[in-house]
Amino acid sequence: MIEWSAKLETVLLASVMGLTACAGMQQYSYTWPHDLPTRRHFEQLYQADEHNRSLQTEQQYLTWVIRFYKQWEVTPQGWKDIEADVLDGIEDKRYPVILAKLRRLGKLISGDWAKDNSVRHITTAMLSLWGEVIYISIELDKREVTIDLILTDVLDLLSGALTQEMIEPGRYEAKLEIFINRML
Repeated sequence: MIEWSAKLETVLLASVMGLTACAGMQQYSYTWPHDLPTRRHFEQLYQADEHNRSLQTEQQYLTWVIRFYKQWEVTPQGWKDIEADVLDGIEDKRYPVILAKLRRLGKLISGDWAKDNSVRHITTAMLSLWGEVIYISIELDKREVTIDLILTDVLDLLSGALTQEMIEPGRYEAKLEIFINRML
């Protein structure tokens, strides 16, 4: 059995808290963070989804994108923190490959998750599960295979090849041969 690290427990607790947080939270002012994908990328994603535009302002959407990547009131870690943890200790020749996969995965997840709840394919519960799976994969040195699996699942979710109900702990336990603590 894998011991739970303090970091993993913090991620899980924050994710549970994040499920109950939200709509009334203060929005970010818009000096776009330099270490995120371009603001233009997300503006284009927002403009391309007419249904979401009818439910959410561009400022709301961009705020949720930033919240995905950065720490905020409810979550002590963002995607940028997860990227850094995954990349810590990666051998030099694999580093650029894994970094590129993480950046692509972050753009795909954030672009969908930032949408209004009624429109998006990717839920906060999925973020919590994927975060847990990623941290377990770091402990077991299965980072790249885990990132590849989550990337495939995200693409399949967005295309409709997978349903939200299919993204559950047992899927990752079986495919990655890991144990996920389901005490929450």
